[in-house]
Amino acid sequence: MQTDSTQTAWYAMSATYRSELITAAQLRQRGIECYLPLQLVEREHRGKKIKVRIPLIGNLLFIHSTRRTIQLVKQEMPRLQYKMFREKNCPPLPIIVPDRDMQNFIRATGGYAGVKVSALDDSCIPQGSRVRVNGGPMDGLEGTLVKNLRNRNHSIVVSLDRLCSVQLVIPSSMVELIPAE
Repeated sequence: MQTDSTQTAWYAMSATYRSELITAAQLRQRGIECYLPLQLVEREHRGKKIKVRIPLIGNLLFIHSTRRTIQLVKQEMPRLQYKMFREKNCPPLPIIVPDRDMQNFIRATGGYAGVKVSALDDSCIPQGSRVRVNGGPMDGLEGTLVKNLRNRNHSIVVSLDRLCSVQLVIPSSMVELIPAE
């Protein structure tokens, strides 16, 4: 997906040297919309266990802006770099995530990622099928149904092409098959 320099789009960006949190804060201070998927983990600090938020996916954040604006910001923030799509015999291009895919990804990682909603019973939907969630906090979310045979759970995977995937466990009563087009 290509855009001109004045179209607003979601750009996948790299914040080098583990500076994702600082970079996201600096972008927000400048009034630039960004998304940094976080996870809550337990760490030991000075002999005490504390919960801290860390990036879910290292070295990755998303900026919703124009390419022109990002170029200006990059001059002041050298740690901020485009994630690039590289294809044989073509110049590298910044990775742009379509709005709908980004909305699904934000919903999937916005506080529910890694949380098992409930155990799933067997479903008649085949593995690898495109599915939609009906009801609950993930209502309308689309993804791919996956079977994890080790523990007999079913899960939905929400992917951003060429970047990453997140996995959610959703009750089968809330999952419907999306008909093939």
